[in-house]
Amino acid sequence: MTSKLNDAYVIQEPSPSEKALITSALTLYSIHQEKNISVTQLVKAAGISKSVFYRYFANIDDVYAAILLTDELQLTPILKELRAYGTISDLLKHYLRFRIRHIEKYRLLIRIEQYLSDKNCDVPRYAQWNNLRRQHMDEFMSIVESKLSRTKVMDREQLKFYYGLVWAMASGVANLYENDFFLESIQDRRGFTQFLDSILQQISDTNNSPVHLWHPEHIAEIDICIKRNGEWLHQGRVIERKGLVKLFAGILRNDDGEFYLVTPVEKCHVDVESTPLVVILAERIEDRWFITNNLDETIELIDQKIEWLDEQTPALVWRDQLPARLSQSVLYQLQVYALDHGGMEGDQLWLQTGDSRVLLTEE
Repeated sequence: MTSKLNDAYVIQEPSPSEKALITSALTLYSIHQEKNISVTQLVKAAGISKSVFYRYFANIDDVYAAILLTDELQLTPILKELRAYGTISDLLKHYLRFRIRHIEKYRLLIRIEQYLSDKNCDVPRYAQWNNLRRQHMDEFMSIVESKLSRTKVMDREQLKFYYGLVWAMASGVANLYENDFFLESIQDRRGFTQFLDSILQQISDTNNSPVHLWHPEHIAEIDICIKRNGEWLHQGRVIERKGLVKLFAGILRNDDGEFYLVTPVEKCHVDVESTPLVVILAERIEDRWFITNNLDETIELIDQKIEWLDEQTPALVWRDQLPARLSQSVLYQLQVYALDHGGMEGDQLWLQTGDSRVLLTEE
């Protein structure tokens, strides 16, 4: 099995013995400083002999390089998926999550990279890792460029800013997690990650397809329905690939209460049972509330007005005039919090979020 982003560069998948040793090395390095682990300790932990070790690795530096390369290889299929189905927001968020999903491991990777760079390491795996990382950066920028091509033209240096943004955020998080004051001050790690996601969402929101500028005359038929629970169906079958749903949602437009998939040349009517989006998660970070929909888009709940489409359907406007229904669990969560924090005024229930208030009951 190979990893191949293009036909010009191919990296062989590690053998089972190599994988076992790399896994053992990661485990040991997460417990002890890597510089204190010898080859003898590594082979013992991996359950292999020294002769097997030296069949695959030249020395400890080669193991370090293999760890870097193995981690980078995992990014290749993610980028391929995002090129086909993702938005710029998906690209930024998935890349950041990939880097910080295991923060201790990421800090180890940073240390190993610095060590090998300082030594001017010349083992082949280190060169392979460097080449693959550069190729991933080029692919990252190419994806950004392809998603922006209809709205703006950017030179290579500007495209690098997107890559630099998530790289800086990932490295910053890794450094912060070594700071005792940060760990004491920000105890909600999951909430902090969600907050970073929301910032990336806001940065990339302006890069959605400009459907408001497209006014095709041709109207085509397509058998797509959006269920009340947010599922998308094509010819009666659920579209399982979330990336494909996000791709469609990126060109969905509300035309006076009717919904269409819009391109520059045609638009296709979509049946919507309730609302095209569903708010499935609400989180409070410090004194502000953030909500997330079924497409993993997160926004701050601020100045939005909840409209009751019927007695069972509270909704608010998301992006591009697309309504999003608040799921029952989210509405209940917000109402309970508001009740517990003095939000009841007469027969109206208000939720305080930052310096704003949101009415949770019908007017």
